[in-house]
Amino acid sequence: MNYITALLLILFSFYSNAEVIIADKVLKNGKIYTVNTASPWAQSVAIKDDKIIFVGSDKDVVSVVGKTTDVIDLKGKMVIPGFIDNHIHPLAGSLIASGSRLETDDKAELIAKIKQHLAENPKQSPVISYGWRINVFPETGPTKEELDAIESNRPVFLWAVDGHSAWVNSKGLEVAGITKDTPDTQPPFSYFQRDEKGEPTG
Repeated sequence: MNYITALLLILFSFYSNAEVIIADKVLKNGKIYTVNTASPWAQSVAIKDDKIIFVGSDKDVVSVVGKTTDVIDLKGKMVIPGFIDNHIHPLAGSLIASGSRLETDDKAELIAKIKQHLAENPKQSPVISYGWRINVFPETGPTKEELDAIESNRPVFLWAVDGHSAWVNSKGLEVAGITKDTPDTQPPFSYFQRDEKGEPTG
């Protein structure tokens, strides 16, 4: 056996014993955004055992396609990295976006921010803003009277920074039909702050 024949046998033996990785799924013919500044776009992506094993061209992805590979033609559609958030608030988010940010640890500054939003949005009704901090007020929370002194004609609804509390004026309670006799929605988790007479404080 000559040297060349022996070398070819060794190479063939190595190649035949090498592990061939076959993808479970391939997305091809797409616009794959990689978030890699050096190479931001690709045509194909291959996945095996829920892990990406290839990102590149349609031509090169063929190397990981086997008989069992699920090949999906994207027909030019885009694929982007992302995550699944199973806790979202699309309606609340859109409402918040219609207001102003009220974050501050200073009560005087908070009142000034509210007044500014009211002045800049004279036709907004209800008035909606977001971000007041609970620590600005005593444990009993803010009151409707404090908001009434600023705006009493339009209903005002201000989300707290945690998104789990809100501060409203008297007009807001009136429009919502909330009175002393209105039961708390889901005590002790969801309720109306009340004074010693049981009246909602706002």
